Amino acid sequence: MNRMKSQVVFEQVLLFIISVSIFLSTYSFFNMYQNSFSTRMRDIYIDLVGEKILLGIIDICKTGMNTNTTIIINIPDKILGKTYKVSLDNNQLEIDISGYKKTYKLYGFEDDFEFSGNTQSSGKIILIYKKGN
Repeated sequence: MNRMKSQVVFEQVLLFIISVSIFLSTYSFFNMYQNSFSTRMRDIYIDLVGEKILLGIIDICKTGMNTNTTIIINIPDKILGKTYKVSLDNNQLEIDISGYKKTYKLYGFEDDFEFSGNTQSSGKIILIYKKGN
């Protein structure tokens, strides 16, 4: 009789351990999948914002050298719920979201144009202006 009770308790403990193991494995799998998906979405959104800004820079550079030009670019205020910083200097555009930085090189503009400035995404716009010579 004692042996039967011990066997039932052992089976219940074993069943509990197996259930917890399955739960933890499933949780870890979905957590890993979610992190991977979030990282990929962050990269896609940063690329979209970066390309939008680069296209604005290209458009403003197409205007005549002696022309004063201003362009306003609307940007999202957050990427995956986080604000980000956009910085521009002579040869690169940098987008920084919570310490993750992505840099885009500006090729072919360094000799004719001087770029500088930075802004937080919470402003929702980037104002780029070009002074004519």
